[in-house]
Amino acid sequence: MRRVLGAFASVVMLAVLASASPAGAQTTRATITLLHGIPATPVDVEANGANVFTNFQFGQTQDLSSLSGQTLTNLRVKAAGTSTVAIDAGNVALPSSGNYTVLAHLDAAGTPKLAVFNNDVAKIEAGKGRLTVRHAAAAPAVDVRANGSVAFANLVNPNEAKA
Repeated sequence: MRRVLGAFASVVMLAVLASASPAGAQTTRATITLLHGIPATPVDVEANGANVFTNFQFGQTQDLSSLSGQTLTNLRVKAAGTSTVAIDAGNVALPSSGNYTVLAHLDAAGTPKLAVFNNDVAKIEAGKGRLTVRHAAAAPAVDVRANGSVAFANLVNPNEAKA
């Protein structure tokens, strides 16, 4: 249980303080970040029949933005250095615009999954912030506490809450 909660605290509680692009700016491609959120499990990521990333470690990220608008065929996450498939995502069409985090994580039952989160990067007022909490630990629904009080109640894997 400690390991699950540690993984939850270190990876899943993502604070996103973001600001939008300057007014009138054009985005020519999507921002897509792949985040490895499965503890103690180095992996290789394969697409189009070849390894794209090898020995990808827990907590690391990869920028997939240059692939926006493309379809990755036979996207698979494998145990590092092996052909053992942990996640077989099939063909994945990457968006051509927007801001996303793709998270490799464990579902509530402990099965490896991919979750896609649309990151809110809308402009916020000066002096304000945005907090996004994502539950992607191998655990049932949780209450997320801040300063001793429940800030987000009954958060279910793989959902998120924002403030």
